[in-house]
Amino acid sequence: MKKIVIIVLAVAIVICASVIGFLTFGNSQKGSVEIVEDKSYLSDFEVQDGETKIDCVLTFKNTSDKDITFSVKAHFTDDYESGLVSDEYVIGICEDTGEEHITIKAGETIEYKGVAFCSKNNGSEIKSDRLLPDLTIEEIE
Repeated sequence: MKKIVIIVLAVAIVICASVIGFLTFGNSQKGSVEIVEDKSYLSDFEVQDGETKIDCVLTFKNTSDKDITFSVKAHFTDDYESGLVSDEYVIGICEDTGEEHITIKAGETIEYKGVAFCSKNNGSEIKSDRLLPDLTIEEIE
């Protein structure tokens, strides 16, 4: 009798673990859009007419099996604190299209030579570094 109870409990545990595993991993997306860091960089910045424009060259890689539309958000912590920009988070605009949304085909790697992040200047015209800002990819459903 004890053997039957132990076997039933073991089977129940295996079934529960399988269901939890499927719910956790079964619905996850295969791949996503990534920034290719070694091929991406801040190319220039300028302050003109009260606006700061930070230009970047960004290379994206779609590791999924579907086309993805997304936007890129930059986090300018130091530049916000120094007054170079008035917005800590800024959505990039693709200068080729004038749009903030970019679509990349499944498996494709593509370089955008002009992604501009623009924000009202908040009193400073000095950029403390030429590093790429922290970037976040936001997929559009």
